[in-house]
Amino acid sequence: MGYEKRVWDLGRVREVEERHTFRLPPPGKREKKEKPTPEAVKRNNHRRMARQRRMQTEMYFDENDCYLTLTYPKDRRPADMTECKKDWRKLMGKVRKEYKKRGGELRWIRNCEKGTKGAYHIHAIVKELPQADENGEPFRDRKGQPLPMMSALKLIQTIWRKEMEKGKVVGEYLREDVEKLAEYISKTPESSKDSGHEVLESHCSASRNMPLPPPEVKRYSRWKTFEGREVKVPKGWILDKSSLKETVNPYNGFPRREYRLIRADGGKKSVRRC
Repeated sequence: MGYEKRVWDLGRVREVEERHTFRLPPPGKREKKEKPTPEAVKRNNHRRMARQRRMQTEMYFDENDCYLTLTYPKDRRPADMTECKKDWRKLMGKVRKEYKKRGGELRWIRNCEKGTKGAYHIHAIVKELPQADENGEPFRDRKGQPLPMMSALKLIQTIWRKEMEKGKVVGEYLREDVEKLAEYISKTPESSKDSGHEVLESHCSASRNMPLPPPEVKRYSRWKTFEGREVKVPKGWILDKSSLKETVNPYNGFPRREYRLIRADGGKKSVRRC
């Protein structure tokens, strides 16, 4: 009898999940469980997606990076989600060329959405465009001429509005509360109900150059379950109480607990306009 703890070390933050498995069932949970409903499966899939996006945001982005919203004019809206995703791929293809000129690596997380009024738009987190090399010198083109100073927001605005003739791009620097941002940027029609930001259709994706570290797994056989016990916070860390969630696995009916630990001397992300 026992349970396992999975810990993802993301630097400033540690994501922790305590759960029972089929091999380590909690007391009184050996009975056969019913098949989870489609709604329960969707909720669980969204939970996992939001956690992955949250961890990627924590690990690869900081307060110098941008959260963007790209819109379409009424007469240029995409016909469907496939066309909206195609527009994003075309945009990123053009943006990536500018990052390569400056020795930067383009990273992004985006959600293509269709609002309740039928308007498509895109929410995205984008890594800031490098402004100078490691020596503080401006980047130069093949002819040796310095490249103009330009932010990621300005670059994407220029391509989206002028080259691709789409709509507006507005942005701000990343918020401190990455959990809410991850929930928002990975929202689905089901998860957005009654939120004030409902969508009829959505598709969340991220660049492939943001792998997450495998979790450190610890198994506890001395304790029957973590239910009813306080979270043990290591020295030098602080429990983010707002992140503490106790749920039930829809696949096996076993309890599950998730929370986030923040380094006591860790920095905070501020909110500024791009």
